[in-house]
Amino acid sequence: MDGDGDLDLAVGNWDGNNEVYLNSGTALATTPDWISSNSVNTNSIAWGDVDGDGNLDLAVGNYGDKNEVYLNTGTALGTTPAWTSSNSLDTISVAWGDVDGDGDLDLAIGSSGLLGEVNEIYVKSSGVLSQPYSWTSSNSHDTMSVAWGDVDGDGDLDLAVGNYGGNNEVYKNNGSGLASTPFWTSINSNGTTSVAWGDVDGDGDLDLAVGNTPLYFGQSVIGGNNEVYLNTGGTLATTPIWTSNNSIDTNSVVWGDIDGDGDLDLAVGNGRYANGQQNEVYINNGTALALTPTWTSSNSFDTRSVAWGDMDGDGDLDLAVGNHAKQFMSLGNNEVYLNNGTALSTTPIWTSSNSLHTYSVAWGDMDGDGNLDLAVGNYIGNSVGNNEVYHNSGTTLATTPVWTSSNSLNTQSVAWGDVDGDGDLDMAVGNDYDKKEIYINSGETLVTTPAWTSSNPSYTRSVAWGDVDGDGDLDLAVGNDGDNNEVYSTSPDIDGDWVSDNADAFDNDPSQSVDSDGDGYGDSSQGRNFDSCSGYWGDSWRDRWGCTDEDGDGQSNLNDDFWTKNTQWIDSDGDGLGNNWGNGSWNNSRNTAWPGEYINNVYNQDPSPVDYDNDGFEDSNLQSIGASGPFDDCPMVYGTSTENLSGCPDSDSDGWPDTLDSHPGDGSQHNDTDGDGYGDNQAGNLPDTCPSTFGTSNKGGEYGCT
Repeated sequence: MDGDGDLDLAVGNWDGNNEVYLNSGTALATTPDWISSNSVNTNSIAWGDVDGDGNLDLAVGNYGDKNEVYLNTGTALGTTPAWTSSNSLDTISVAWGDVDGDGDLDLAIGSSGLLGEVNEIYVKSSGVLSQPYSWTSSNSHDTMSVAWGDVDGDGDLDLAVGNYGGNNEVYKNNGSGLASTPFWTSINSNGTTSVAWGDVDGDGDLDLAVGNTPLYFGQSVIGGNNEVYLNTGGTLATTPIWTSNNSIDTNSVVWGDIDGDGDLDLAVGNGRYANGQQNEVYINNGTALALTPTWTSSNSFDTRSVAWGDMDGDGDLDLAVGNHAKQFMSLGNNEVYLNNGTALSTTPIWTSSNSLHTYSVAWGDMDGDGNLDLAVGNYIGNSVGNNEVYHNSGTTLATTPVWTSSNSLNTQSVAWGDVDGDGDLDMAVGNDYDKKEIYINSGETLVTTPAWTSSNPSYTRSVAWGDVDGDGDLDLAVGNDGDNNEVYSTSPDIDGDWVSDNADAFDNDPSQSVDSDGDGYGDSSQGRNFDSCSGYWGDSWRDRWGCTDEDGDGQSNLNDDFWTKNTQWIDSDGDGLGNNWGNGSWNNSRNTAWPGEYINNVYNQDPSPVDYDNDGFEDSNLQSIGASGPFDDCPMVYGTSTENLSGCPDSDSDGWPDTLDSHPGDGSQHNDTDGDGYGDNQAGNLPDTCPSTFGTSNKGGEYGCT
């Protein structure tokens, strides 16, 4: 929003003021920088530069009220809308796109249709947007989502419409506007809440992702699986090419390349007003999506919106999640999940804000003081669902928890056990339709984020530790409701980093486990010898680990002053000569404080690596690497002067710099007090007989007198 190069977060609120949270470059502010002046029921927001000034403006779609556009001044949004629609609709979705191909953005509005409203497009002609709308659909639907995309590849934007309880549609653009009747209609009718265009199979045309929620008819539940419709040469299939294997309450779908492999993956925001659900990411294998999610969020909320963006500026996509609070679910914290380069974290890095539904308690001496502490497993209801541990002082429990888990889940069971064999108690957590977890004890307390999570979610009701295979370490039994019960065995892990040896790229290094590019340097920036160029093979090791090193001298190309010469890599003084030397006669006389090392047959050795002009006077800006005084007062120009200024040009070699020498061509004179051209040195050439009086005499042995 503020044009500083990092992504800020706009939040649309129901029965509240809308907000924008600014990004400082690495994290979002926890308090909004901008708040709208009015409180409305906002269902959808979209960024777009409507006035063409290079700044992103904000479109707001409101339910039962007029839609709005807030203009951006360059650093912030106006608090009052610059444009409002002439009519009040039950708007569900808004989307920017250039429908008429004139180079500026027009606004598509998707409405619920409960009162017969049709969908609309407002075209920008003069001012901000037209009044009234310039296009309406011919039929009325309970539209929940609209999305622009060039489905037929003709260079103009077509409109996808997601309808709840009706067929989904695409309206074709004829070059100057949309047709009033749909070009494409899906065969099946579903509870669609979100649609998004993306090229899932990499063939160059846009495919359509559809997020669905089940349709409830009394005791009957129909549909709810998410779908992707494939585009072949400009025509969408009427039946989906991909269907998720689970039927959940999806409210938002969005495409993004989470793992950096060049194809689009699908993030899914899930939730229902009366019960929370996990959000998911489905990975693309290059031609299609996996049927089961590769990533699921650790906590379950009523998520209404998800959006990709690089919040921390590290080059990969992070996931913003907007959560809705309703009925007995009082939780509504918004979140951001960070991407480590190939996958999302399972716990949020940021929440906007935080009573209990306890399902399980267990005694255990967490801190090793001989007293039993109490672990509490909490279920999400009308309270926060973080799990907790209450400390035992020896006579009683503290009334406030000494430890709280970082994520909020539907926990059904907790159990203490020393899973890593280090003598302190770790905690296993069984969650209701979520992943099982293990929290490791660092010696006196639990780490707040899980060291292990199961790959599959289930309706877990009980977890228990026991050595099932008699190998001396604890295995975990899991009792599931409506599913198979399970036992997880402990795998060999030499370095104790909670990655089994057969999956650990660094068996003996607990700080690293993944080497995505296979260059021998780990991907974790918090670990030992971490890869500075993760995802790209490299063998540099001097300045950075694991980056491209063309000449194999250990210095990465980026920081190598001689990137094709393997005997030189740094030129500290910038004179084109390297710090390393190969002249053996220098070994005894060379200043040991200087940078560089002896190498046979070295390229372009520098006799003084801290002296740009090599005049014997070192450069003061290089003191940190061994330069010593007297420092060069003319560091860019060779000079031999020693008087007043060091290392400056001295044409007559009398020690005085030319700029301070009255006679730069006469080594016997350097000062002329009266400025008459005759030097003050009586032993020099043509000495001034009257050195304090300007004069021009030059005969009879008297010079410079009146």
